[in-house]
Amino acid sequence: MSGGCWRLRDTLLPELIPSRNQLSLRLVSPQPGNGRTAPCLAFWIDGRSLIDLVRAVERPFAEKEGHPDLAGRYEWPTVSLACEALLRLAEEDDRKRPLLVCECGEPGCWPLLADVRLTPAHVVWSQFEQPHRDEESGAGQWRYEGLGPFVFLRRDCDQGLSEAVQDADRQITPGLSPAGFSPVVPASGQADGFQPTDLFFDAAMAFCVWAESDPVTPEKEVGTAIELLSQLLALVHELPDGEVGADPPGPGHDGWLAVYGRCAALPFQHYSTCADPHESAGACIETGDLADDLADVWRDLKSGLAQYLNGSPAAAAWTWRSDYSAHWGRHATGALHALQNWEGS
Repeated sequence: MSGGCWRLRDTLLPELIPSRNQLSLRLVSPQPGNGRTAPCLAFWIDGRSLIDLVRAVERPFAEKEGHPDLAGRYEWPTVSLACEALLRLAEEDDRKRPLLVCECGEPGCWPLLADVRLTPAHVVWSQFEQPHRDEESGAGQWRYEGLGPFVFLRRDCDQGLSEAVQDADRQITPGLSPAGFSPVVPASGQADGFQPTDLFFDAAMAFCVWAESDPVTPEKEVGTAIELLSQLLALVHELPDGEVGADPPGPGHDGWLAVYGRCAALPFQHYSTCADPHESAGACIETGDLADDLADVWRDLKSGLAQYLNGSPAAAAWTWRSDYSAHWGRHATGALHALQNWEGS
């Protein structure tokens, strides 16, 4: 789908891709004494300061070094640095962006880096890293497995940054202009400039969020399922081959049962299908289970989502493609055929 214009239908976005995490952007003054005058942008995630979240993860490592006050010792980035981090597409080997900087104000002195991924509908932060505490440092590596991944709606980030830029401009800060911080990626929902794996991530997220939500009217459920399955089937063939990664963590059987029960609320459950269309007519008819189809698609998509959110999009692409060929593709096409026939009857 390169060069095309793909967007999730605007009326579906609020209910199908709710923010996994809520990001609040707050314009703050820089800490006194570091020589900076430009306004800074503070990140609050689900009601908690990012610096506080980081401090809690870093404290055991800092205490082990004998410097507990080093944990969470950061400054917020300037508005310009925040825009650069959040609204610029990057090559695969240039995903790490500074979300927090040193108290001295020097970006490279003591930054907190994160893998920042942008899709038409989402912003994903994962794989946090303190580059001055890696495996080769004398103090040992600081690990951030307990931090993130965080998934935000792109449109919320775009709006929050736009408002922050306007507030900063109203402070009449020298050299600060809203025109200098316009988004440098396509608008929220627009596909141009994004990789196929990023587009499929949005479609997989949309399907899984729908499958985990409370059902509405049968007619609307059928229409939504048809649209989401169609998007998945259209985009899966654009995925790159990817690369084999570690076995992805799949959802448990209890989760599958919950999605199965939720999908049983659709207006029908069983339908006639053909196990092998190359067999002679009448010899291949069997009964399909719509709820089973949709729950199996959900389970296979969740495995790839876990890999993508852990900073391994190539592994996610391989998982989605291979599982499509081996399993979920048959369930998706069977369910789509049955749903379209019901809708047209």
